[in-house]
Amino acid sequence: MARADGADDGCAAGGRTLPVSSARRREWVTGWRLALRMAHRELRRHRGQSLLTALLVGIPVLVLVGGTTLTATSNLSPSESVPLTVGSSQALLMGPQREVVLQSAWPLIGGYGSGSEPATPLPGVPRSTSKNPGDAARRAAELTATQRLVGGRVVPLSTTWLYSDAVKGEALNVLFADVRDPAFRGMADLTSGHWATGAGEVVVTATGAHRGLPTSGPLSLTTEIPDGAEGVRKVAFTQQVVGTGTAYLAEPVDLVMLSRPDLVAAGGPVSGMLVDRPAPVTWTEVRRLNGYGFAVASRSVAADPPADAATQDFPGSTSDSNESTLLVAALTAGLLLLTMLLAGPAFAVSAARQRHTLALAASNGARRPHLRRAVLGQALVLGVVVAVACGAFGIPLTWLGARIVHALHPEYFYGPFDIPWLQVGIVVVATVVAALTAAAVPARGLKRLDIVAVLRGQAVSPRLHRGAPVVGVALVLMGGIGVAAAFLNSYNAAWQTVGAWVFLAGALALVVGALMTVPAILVLSGRLTGSAPIAVRMAVRDGARQRGRAVPTVAAIMAGTIAFTAVALWYAGSDALDQARYRPSVRTGDTLVYVPVKDTRATAAAIRRAHPQWTVTTVEALGLAPGDPRTDQSWVGLLRDGCTPAQAVSDAGQGRVCWVDPYAGSLAVLPLGALRDRLHLSDSQVDQLRAGAVLVSAAAISMSRSEDGRPVGPLVTDGMVRLAAGTVRIGEDGVASDVGTPKVERRRAIPIAESDVLAGLTTLVSAAVAQEAYTSRGWATQPTTLIVDTGDVALTPAQAQDLKDELGLEVNVERGYTSSAGLVTAVLFGATLALVLLAALIATALTLTEARPFLATMAAVGATRRTRRRLAGAQAAWLALIGCSLGVLVGAVPGAAASWSVMHSPGDTIGPTVGLPVPWPTLLGALVAIPMLAGLCGMLLVRRDPVLTRRAT
Repeated sequence: MARADGADDGCAAGGRTLPVSSARRREWVTGWRLALRMAHRELRRHRGQSLLTALLVGIPVLVLVGGTTLTATSNLSPSESVPLTVGSSQALLMGPQREVVLQSAWPLIGGYGSGSEPATPLPGVPRSTSKNPGDAARRAAELTATQRLVGGRVVPLSTTWLYSDAVKGEALNVLFADVRDPAFRGMADLTSGHWATGAGEVVVTATGAHRGLPTSGPLSLTTEIPDGAEGVRKVAFTQQVVGTGTAYLAEPVDLVMLSRPDLVAAGGPVSGMLVDRPAPVTWTEVRRLNGYGFAVASRSVAADPPADAATQDFPGSTSDSNESTLLVAALTAGLLLLTMLLAGPAFAVSAARQRHTLALAASNGARRPHLRRAVLGQALVLGVVVAVACGAFGIPLTWLGARIVHALHPEYFYGPFDIPWLQVGIVVVATVVAALTAAAVPARGLKRLDIVAVLRGQAVSPRLHRGAPVVGVALVLMGGIGVAAAFLNSYNAAWQTVGAWVFLAGALALVVGALMTVPAILVLSGRLTGSAPIAVRMAVRDGARQRGRAVPTVAAIMAGTIAFTAVALWYAGSDALDQARYRPSVRTGDTLVYVPVKDTRATAAAIRRAHPQWTVTTVEALGLAPGDPRTDQSWVGLLRDGCTPAQAVSDAGQGRVCWVDPYAGSLAVLPLGALRDRLHLSDSQVDQLRAGAVLVSAAAISMSRSEDGRPVGPLVTDGMVRLAAGTVRIGEDGVASDVGTPKVERRRAIPIAESDVLAGLTTLVSAAVAQEAYTSRGWATQPTTLIVDTGDVALTPAQAQDLKDELGLEVNVERGYTSSAGLVTAVLFGATLALVLLAALIATALTLTEARPFLATMAAVGATRRTRRRLAGAQAAWLALIGCSLGVLVGAVPGAAASWSVMHSPGDTIGPTVGLPVPWPTLLGALVAIPMLAGLCGMLLVRRDPVLTRRAT
């Protein structure tokens, strides 16, 4: 006969005694089975609260599942890209280039670039032949040579940008190809009508139709064709729309048409060739074609990429930086942490509601693990249900959303629907873990459950542990150091591996440490409110007594405020840096008109005739004159100390920067009167300019290092600059191959402060001279822009658009720096407010539920509904204030570190020095507005009087 207490040593089953380990395992399984059954019943009994908790857990999960699925769908793999870029052919050839090509297995995704060695010339295509895009002989020679090289049929195609009045101000992506060829099958599909059969026909795609192009009838188009030394000439022509369809070539195409011989310059040289042959293009052949300057997208290589293709190192290849890794890690950790903090109050509600039931179970022999499982079981059931539901509904909703977006906006292209099962699985597992973690705090609180007090209706938090806030402060300090170190070293290559882990560990320590200080803050605040109004005093002291439900509420509020503060500080730093770097194009209120060189004078005259009250100034550039690359060109530029003219033209400074600006030292040339009026020059400075002095911006003078860290020689020495003038010959590779013996003169430099808007002459010129001082020298000048002074009132956006339509040119009105911080702050504040109010409402509802007997007693002794509302509102506002204050303090650490990291990136040595900006109005507004709104919502929850019962005796 088995002993009655034999459960400790084993149990009898069928005449045999189970080992201790088996008995404990059976007890563990039985206990969890019972807990899950109780959890299921409890969730069904309280459907409203269960639904609310599911929403708190499920919303971040839906965002993660939908985001990962949509990203996987929109990012085409090489095998998915093949039909769109190769059609039914074997490969797409891009080029040829002058240098050997280094590429990945699929260059349209992995990238490709030029090597240092020159490419092997195509047989029959001499290198000395003109590279004019309109050279039909060279185009034919390249096609013939490529066809012999690949041993198959070659189908040419090219792309360009055209403009149409139907889509004002936006360029149209045009595919020049005869897509009736079988090689294009899969790349282009016809919806209605027929493909272009003549030079005057065009097919409009769904993307083009969505942008406003007509699907039938005539279509007016415009392009610009290089026109020798005179720059470009504008060509307008009309095509007849003969059909609609779809076409993609690495990106959506708006128009499909046959190549026009008269517009061949618009299409450019042969930008691509489809290889149509039975045999596949192998990786060995790809590498051989790379030697001829071709980048190759091969169907065979995309289906079976070779092992050595992944290790190809080529210019332009990119890898995930530590900064992007930190961003992804922060987003994932933040969403999961937000899930835990938001769901915490809901599980605290459930634990409080079951406190009496669990106390009865404990009085009948249930042990502490059984009580904890009763709470954790709800989190487990809820987490699994929410994870499965988010997977079951999130993935189809993402598919439906992608299809709706593509139908409404065809330019947003999504490939075959992909489900990243590994990432979705990680999210599902993380959801269950997050739910269990959120329930762990109230479940752990059952360890100190006072059975007698609970059965008597007394529920008070245990005595505060004095060491907890000390440990919390230490964790906050260590976490702050870790987060700051991760951000400040994000550009350090040594941190590429450990940076994300340091950030995650630091962020976790920050949040956990701050939460450990919350009980002490609640207790301290309860002691300091002795002289406060009765509603505030009772609300604060109730929160101090009931810390088990107050701490999760503060945690949820703190979570939203942390994200709000961190993003607000980061964006404030980025916005301040952009504002400090901003250089106005012209004086505020002036209008810039960008005109082709050939049409400058005619356009200026047209503006003067239409608007005689406006002042039109032509800005010209004194520097490299346009010409054929194989002939001598006139060149005028400034020389930095230690740089030769050849180095100043080609920036071959051997470790130092010799360029004055991106255009090899070009100078702006304006009439003397315009310079005097715009820059408010003195009479002495005007006389110096008339004698040949040079206006130089303060930024160009003070520049000591370039963006890539190279030293920069002085531009001004003893108040003088060196001005060189001569001829130069630029080779086909863009490098100055022959610089004669230019004449070098020393001219007085007149420094111009940044606020004087020297860049108002043009944003890319660092110096300017008076037109009257240099016109007699015969130096070549080139008109660049027109500055239109419209008077005291700047053009409105509608007037600027009318002028743009009138001229058919790009028009820009200088309105100063425009910040989007207001919109970003409003969005952040709205999201934070929604989270905070949701957490505050949960906490207030919990308070009112638990305080129902207490409120009934207050009503019985004469307390009005207004008093009870004040009590509920004061508690909601107080908890919101604590959560917001801690959230601002904790969020300031990663926010300030991210802001500092943005403003002090490596190589950014020429940018202005900007202090760490703090959006005080935004943060103080959140600290005031959020608690006030939370208190108001808490007051509105008290809507009816409690039910009073009469004692029987």
